[in-house]
Amino acid sequence: MTDVQTALNIIDRATEGIRKTEKIPVTEVNGRILAEQIKAESDFPAYDNSAMDGYAFQKSDLDSGKREFSTDFEIRPEDEDGGKLKPGMCAYITTGSRIPEGADFVIPIELIRKKDHQTIVVEKIPSKNPIRKKGEGYKKGEILLKEGKQMVPGDIGVLKSNGYSEVSVLRKTRIAIQVTGNELDEKRNTNGPVLQSWLQSFPSVTVESFPPLADDKEAMTVRFKHLIEDYDIVVTTGGVSAGAYDFVVPVFESLGAEFKVRKVRQKPGKPFSYGKIDDTAILALPGNPISAFFCAVFYLTRIIRLRDHQTVNEETAILLNDYSAKETRDEFVPAHLSFSKAERQVTTLPGIQSHLLHHLSSADCFVHFEAGCEYAKGDVVPVVRIL
Repeated sequence: MTDVQTALNIIDRATEGIRKTEKIPVTEVNGRILAEQIKAESDFPAYDNSAMDGYAFQKSDLDSGKREFSTDFEIRPEDEDGGKLKPGMCAYITTGSRIPEGADFVIPIELIRKKDHQTIVVEKIPSKNPIRKKGEGYKKGEILLKEGKQMVPGDIGVLKSNGYSEVSVLRKTRIAIQVTGNELDEKRNTNGPVLQSWLQSFPSVTVESFPPLADDKEAMTVRFKHLIEDYDIVVTTGGVSAGAYDFVVPVFESLGAEFKVRKVRQKPGKPFSYGKIDDTAILALPGNPISAFFCAVFYLTRIIRLRDHQTVNEETAILLNDYSAKETRDEFVPAHLSFSKAERQVTTLPGIQSHLLHHLSSADCFVHFEAGCEYAKGDVVPVVRIL
């Protein structure tokens, strides 16, 4: 039997270095992991332009006390040439338009009074000059988006404004869920829908849940062979203990899988096993609903983040109740997080049993208690978020 930290170390080593990429349209990058470095194709803004609708002037005319001007011409964003402003004149300019040659100050339209169709009067000179200077956002060649970044909607604008139509991202991790057990049919299958719904919250994965599979070696062999050929991660539930009909691990092994984690000193989820064949990971979870769900939250989340080349951070919280862990196994207890004065706090939920899934309805995390340790209210403890 393996201790928890050793199991994590084995999984980490087996997952490191896996990198599969694909090109996708920039409009589809939200939530995906960038697999290339994005540099600015040009300065931004590409030229001096106005941040507001208003009028462009030569500042020296305003400094001389002149307040009445004739409008020489108009500049719009689609104009490639901003024109040339004559001394003593002004030009009407719209937001984003190129600053005319000779102009160096813009006054917003709200501070201008029109005297007639040609003449305007400056009523107030603002303290701030609303001209956006060439390259003030970023310079050509500057790194805008780093490889490994999880993309957000605003990044689409960055890519589009730099002329990108598609980019390289990490390919989504393909996950298959296979529940097993003679006692199960679609009506009684809880593990499959629960795990599928939870996994759909990860933007970097695709998930498919298969119909329940009976405890039959031949049927398992056919199904498992298909799953390890077509998916990056295969998650099974049930058939992983030491019973006469627990065939999951032996069937995978007959197909060439190697299991380096075979049972873990933890509660819930002691029968959890981890194997691998080529680059396909196999997570054989217990059949009890809370045990299966915990093992997915604790181990599968970690694998997904490592495949996405994301940091796996341990979170902690202040314990709001005493707890005594048993001597033999680390315990992961469903709990509820709260916040007080910016401090993360956690309260364990009472009466949890691994076969009673409804006990999870109030939980948003698991608290990790090390075997044989006594915990008091106020202790800082590791927590594992469900989402």
